[in-house]
Amino acid sequence: MALATLARQPATQQRFTGFEDVPANSEAALMKAVARQPVSVSIDAGGFDFQLYSSGIFAGSCDTQLDHGVAALVMESAWIQVLGS
Repeated sequence: MALATLARQPATQQRFTGFEDVPANSEAALMKAVARQPVSVSIDAGGFDFQLYSSGIFAGSCDTQLDHGVAALVMESAWIQVLGS
């Protein structure tokens, strides 16, 4: 029942108005940027460690042959309040 109620809420429309580069190899700068908005990130997905990745924070080795783009974002979970009550 809670799932249907949440699904019926109107979607919020957003629009991109610009962009900003995040300094390479700076975890602090990436975390600061992701706290404000979604960030597109280039990664090397060809490594064995990445191919075996399944969940959580990736802590394997990485190279610099950038061949994939991913989105880094923070999502607040409303399900915890709905399902936990």
